[in-house]
Amino acid sequence: MELDQIFTSAQLDAQPLTRAGLEAFVQACAGDFQTGLLEFHCADGARYDLLMARGQVINFYRRARHSCALPLETWLENFPADGQFFRASSLALTPQTLRLVKILVEQSGAGQPLDYFSPDLEAAVAQAAKSPQPGLLSFSWKRASGLVLLPGAGRPPRHSLFIAEGQIVHSAGSMMALYGWREPLLKLTRYDSLGASPAWHEYILHHAFVRVVEHLLARFEQLTGRILLHSLAREVNYATSANGWNISLTGNSVTDQAIFSSPQRAAEVYRRLLALVDSHLEIALGSNLAALLRKEGQETLRPPYAQLFAHFFQQEPPISLPSALTI
Repeated sequence: MELDQIFTSAQLDAQPLTRAGLEAFVQACAGDFQTGLLEFHCADGARYDLLMARGQVINFYRRARHSCALPLETWLENFPADGQFFRASSLALTPQTLRLVKILVEQSGAGQPLDYFSPDLEAAVAQAAKSPQPGLLSFSWKRASGLVLLPGAGRPPRHSLFIAEGQIVHSAGSMMALYGWREPLLKLTRYDSLGASPAWHEYILHHAFVRVVEHLLARFEQLTGRILLHSLAREVNYATSANGWNISLTGNSVTDQAIFSSPQRAAEVYRRLLALVDSHLEIALGSNLAALLRKEGQETLRPPYAQLFAHFFQQEPPISLPSALTI
């Protein structure tokens, strides 16, 4: 299983802990505002994965041939309090690479092995990237592993994670670490977004939100100038900061490092921020022009992204628009 290879490549030392120790271990990670993946092994062979973002537990899974999401509120109850020891490991990640790992956890066992020729992995990646649907590639070597997010339609890789000999390389899309690893590749697997896991929906919503908002900000600056754009950005940043959403606007760019427990939760936050952006557009440009810009923004999305965006954003949430939004 590719997830096993990731932990093996990272050369992590597992800690033997009782159930009370597990709880303290997670609390310590929360206190350090850790973002990453925690793995627990039970004496009976059961295995669990817990995902954290900025110290918050966001998902909990029982790992099997097909991983099963479990309730967050009762995660500790899966471990008996009879004095037995469990093994715990933690892997620190960035928000971008945590999204990739989350997809891998949820689609465990659902990947499609791909043909490849080790000296020319670039050709295999380029072929996989031609699919119209976004996909996740998993690379497994004897002493290393990697994940790559392909946006689809021949676009270059968007994010990558490479782990080898205790080193973790996060990249916004560079493949140098993966292509430069001098070891025969054992397995190349593609996980297709058509699998429709919640993690895939969350990723696609994230990308669609960033794309649409950046289009709106760029057009707003063209039509009104930088002063009003900065006013809009301050208002949105105040709202995200007040609510603890790890999303920020700088000029006409969006940095979204928020990881959510579900695509529904992600869509709820994104809808509220889009409503706040829309209110500025309507005040400055009028409702007709604002509606035209929104339509333009959605038309920049390719079908896989546009379809899911329309599904989650077809209705505006019934909220007012104060300076700080609360949910």
